[in-house]
Amino acid sequence: MKVLIYDNADITRKIIKKYIFSINEQAEVFETRYASEAIRFIKSDKLSIVIIDAENTLMKALKIREVVMDYQPDCKIIMLHAYPDLLINELNNRNGELIFDKFNESKKYLENLRMLLEKDTTNKNNANALKPDVNKSKDI
Repeated sequence: MKVLIYDNADITRKIIKKYIFSINEQAEVFETRYASEAIRFIKSDKLSIVIIDAENTLMKALKIREVVMDYQPDCKIIMLHAYPDLLINELNNRNGELIFDKFNESKKYLENLRMLLEKDTTNKNNANALKPDVNKSKDI
């Protein structure tokens, strides 16, 4: 599972990253504070989850959201915001997209993130149980 965290606050990215690893040690977590870097990464690598903080830069967050929807339609989007409900209700949620108020819905956000991470771990364990362990080496 690959997760991208776009947030301009270093401490927030570190906390989310630590939380992800506490649930799924195998996750690959990438983080950035720059929208252009997030967009390049989304266009070049397959992701399972993109976490977008829209608190300070709504227009950049919406652009990143659009790129994810265009380039990776199966990727789950979690968008964090600190905007009035009226504005957020104007966003057309696509299937599987989760939008949370980062101050009033943090518990709900973490519960949903946990479910996505655990679902990936469970699916991977079930798939591995069906496969014979023929070759564990990673040749490049």
